[in-house]
Amino acid sequence: MNLFCRVTCILIMVCIFSCSWTIPSSAEASEAKLKRFFLPNGLEVLIREDHARKVTALQFWVKVGSADEVNQERGISHLIEHMAFKGTERRGLGKIAAEVEGLGGDINAYTSWDETVFHITVPSHATNEGLDILIDAVLRPSLDASELEKEKQVVLEEILEGEERPERKASQLVFRTAYTESPYKYPIIGYRDTVEKFTRDDIMNFRKKWYVPENMFLLVAGDVNALEVVKEIERLTKDLKPVGFFRPPRPGEPVQDKIRSSFLRDKNSRETRLHLAFHIPSIEGNDVNALDLTSDILGARDSSRLVKVLKKEKGLVNSISAYALTPKESGVMLISATLDSKNLETVTRGIMEELKKLADELPALDELERAKTYIESQHVYARETVQGIARSVGNYHADLGDGNYEEKYLRLNQAVTPEQVSSVVKKYLFPPNFTMTALIPESDPVQFTDEQVGAIVSSYGRPSTVMGTAPAPDKNVVT
Repeated sequence: MNLFCRVTCILIMVCIFSCSWTIPSSAEASEAKLKRFFLPNGLEVLIREDHARKVTALQFWVKVGSADEVNQERGISHLIEHMAFKGTERRGLGKIAAEVEGLGGDINAYTSWDETVFHITVPSHATNEGLDILIDAVLRPSLDASELEKEKQVVLEEILEGEERPERKASQLVFRTAYTESPYKYPIIGYRDTVEKFTRDDIMNFRKKWYVPENMFLLVAGDVNALEVVKEIERLTKDLKPVGFFRPPRPGEPVQDKIRSSFLRDKNSRETRLHLAFHIPSIEGNDVNALDLTSDILGARDSSRLVKVLKKEKGLVNSISAYALTPKESGVMLISATLDSKNLETVTRGIMEELKKLADELPALDELERAKTYIESQHVYARETVQGIARSVGNYHADLGDGNYEEKYLRLNQAVTPEQVSSVVKKYLFPPNFTMTALIPESDPVQFTDEQVGAIVSSYGRPSTVMGTAPAPDKNVVT
């Protein structure tokens, strides 16, 4: 998945130090930039020293997101994120933002399917002050009842706004159609009828279950001394206790055995929004690199096949793109387009023709090399800031347990062959592993039915390769 950078696969061995936490050996510390520590309370700390810039990125990752919520909790992770910077026992309302601003830094947070992340960026000389603010905000929020009601209204307005925005409605339509069992089918932001019922006790109970040291890690990247920083983190979290955390299993997504489609009329739409979705493995799957390169060849850039043929040459779409979404659980390859609904059938056939062509004919070496270069350049650009470095390390560590995965990802990227690209197209991107959704302007007279979709797509039967078990911003993210 190319939404975030991924980082090098180097095994970090640790030795006991001072009987309180573990550090890399000196040889490993010089060989591996990422240093990994475990505090006595179970909190994991990752530190990437980068002395090129006098800036420090501090990120507190809690390994819980909307996919971990039960039905009556839909949206609670996102609401907790909203409440994090509303004050603590030590810092009243508005004090956290003012204090960070006074340090010359900035503060923010986001919620995804799989994680909730709180982050502060400060000048490196203010690293300890930034840590104190971040740890205080995440671990000891005051959760004032009146502020909770205000913030619930903010979130409810966001939900209402999303219901009016065609792009949000189209996105929710494809995920709830493509997924039948996986909690990825639910919107991260939640629903009005759940959010409006949340109480302070609900939030306290959810935090008690998930906001525990064994289910969190603190990530620091920038101009710091790792040993000094970890000592300060240990001091600031000394009251945090382990609880014997157990993660409940999530429902798995079954193999898709029939074509799915869904069409929705929308009064706010000026154009039709088409999505095609194909189930693919998670970030742990062996085909991730080939799928990322396939999405680039199909629709990541102006020179990609679908853009060139359907937009530039034939003028059938206003926009078109392809993206391999591979989160912690089973993901999807998404092909998205905006178009006039009268072109729905022609565009659907055109997409399937391009998939068949890529399955039957190996991509040219120069086309594949351009895709590899583009993906690698995204990783290089993301590493230009300490915030980008930290987010890359954090995503790989949260999803794979290996913050050092990026270099391995890039080596595997370079090793992908044309045969592997055609193979994953055959394996994953054909019916019955096919979902089509379209958000169509309410006034548009064009009719498109499930029967039409079935008739079009079933003629493009899966090639000889048989698909394995359907195994997924980064990641869908809500801030």
